[in-house]
Amino acid sequence: MTAKLTAYAGPVTSEAVLFEIYRQRCIELYMSGMKLEDSRRFNRPGPNDAGSERSRNYYPYPTVERDNNANTPADPAI
Repeated sequence: MTAKLTAYAGPVTSEAVLFEIYRQRCIELYMSGMKLEDSRRFNRPGPNDAGSERSRNYYPYPTVERDNNANTPADPAI
């Protein structure tokens, strides 16, 4: 069983290759919930940047956590 993908045919600059690697990782990590962490780790444009790729840097605390733990801090800023 193979993916039968064609060879990479884009520009061969370090920026273009790293962007393609990041794009492929986004596809892989989307359903695992790790895409946000990967986006932050690679310093991709955030919510206050031009051309942002994400709407926030941190997720708010779940309501269940807030209801069950009085020590839960305030939700992080976007």
